[in-house]
Amino acid sequence: MSIGKIETAIENYYRLLTEGHQLFSKTDSGGKRRSLGGRLFEQLISDLVACTDRSIAKRRFINSRQIEGIYLPRLQVDKHITHKGVIESVCESKTYLDFCYYKRAISDFKEVVLSPDTTDGIKLAVFTGQRSLDDNSLEFANALSRLETGITPALFVVNTSKQRDSNKQLCDPKYAHDFDLDISELQRFIDWVSE
Repeated sequence: MSIGKIETAIENYYRLLTEGHQLFSKTDSGGKRRSLGGRLFEQLISDLVACTDRSIAKRRFINSRQIEGIYLPRLQVDKHITHKGVIESVCESKTYLDFCYYKRAISDFKEVVLSPDTTDGIKLAVFTGQRSLDDNSLEFANALSRLETGITPALFVVNTSKQRDSNKQLCDPKYAHDFDLDISELQRFIDWVSE
């Protein structure tokens, strides 16, 4: 297996972000810019996983637990990370992480942990550009996750400006430096995936 380089992940991120900057000047590009924001961080996750001996499951869905004989056959979060064909960790991606997004991720994580298709010891993570939640909300969400799943998800906030400022849009070129990458946080994610 050929392991990618972190430089490739960084180059791909800035290439996509530059596309967003070009879209920003177009008044009817709101939907395209939002879509690009999601793609930006999901692609970054894939590129960083490629720096390890793990891989992203392609079109991988898992079965939910059964409740009253009913189950969901297409349960998923943004990225299922596998090692030797087994889902080892899952990662939810958010451009900005606020409390309601984190709470929803925890709900999805609960179903992943309870799925008959996953093994004990599965790792959970949220990967985001910036945080929109305060420390108390983060601690409450982590406590909720421990209650629901027995696991505190790893949190990776990968932009150098960690706290979101709603006046500074991702694709606005005049705020480009707020969305620069924190290389040490990228490396921490690579290390987490590789554990």
